[in-house]
Amino acid sequence: MATKDEILGCINKLDSHYYKLILLVGKTGSGKTRMLKALAAATDGAVADLNVELSKMLKNLPKMERCHYVQDFLDVVLRQSSGQPLFLDNTEILFSSHLKVDPIGMLKNASRYQPLVVTINGVIDNNKLTYAEPNHPDFIVYKVSELGCRYYSFRGE
Repeated sequence: MATKDEILGCINKLDSHYYKLILLVGKTGSGKTRMLKALAAATDGAVADLNVELSKMLKNLPKMERCHYVQDFLDVVLRQSSGQPLFLDNTEILFSSHLKVDPIGMLKNASRYQPLVVTINGVIDNNKLTYAEPNHPDFIVYKVSELGCRYYSFRGE
């Protein structure tokens, strides 16, 4: 597992990258949220609970229309940090199949203008980032070679 100092070094170099995105990937309880909060404290960055923030904005919209507003509402959340790295936790909402978005693609696009450190509740194995189980409606797999950003895998305590 990566150390806080290693990830901080990567955060300090984000401005030289097209996508200013770092993914902290692991299952529930693997330590990614604790690391995210430690990184935010070390950089005076803001932490946002994406599930809570987006849910507040999407809840009054009809389910079939929510997909049209996800990007705009994500932009509202991102404006909280005004150029500083923003640390996003609990990002499962982006993976909800009814929203019909590419979660990693959306985060990559947003990170072009805003440095992001994001937790993903998934696993990296066999050069693939996997979210959810194969039978789950939100199941998605990305090749790590196509992520276009830095990622760290968390395996547990």
